Amino acid sequence: MEYNKSLQDLKKTLVTLQFSSTVIKRVDCVIEDNIIEVEFLNGSKYVYPSVSTDILNGLMLAPSKGSYFNKNIKGKHTFIKLV
Repeated sequence: MEYNKSLQDLKKTLVTLQFSSTVIKRVDCVIEDNIIEVEFLNGSKYVYPSVSTDILNGLMLAPSKGSYFNKNIKGKHTFIKLV
């Protein structure tokens, strides 16, 4: 499923996390709704609408953001690819 809006279009508090990562450029979060938008270094963006704060905290603390993402988010949570 493709979706043409960004989390920035929502009228909620948006928190942007920028990482030093070889895979992930940044993560935008609407924490009160457990929604994250992940932007990868290759420019692709995905919204994950049901990521718990525990998983998000784990991502922030992980030494390897890409490895943590692949193990705990990718394939385990539904997503919407942004265009």
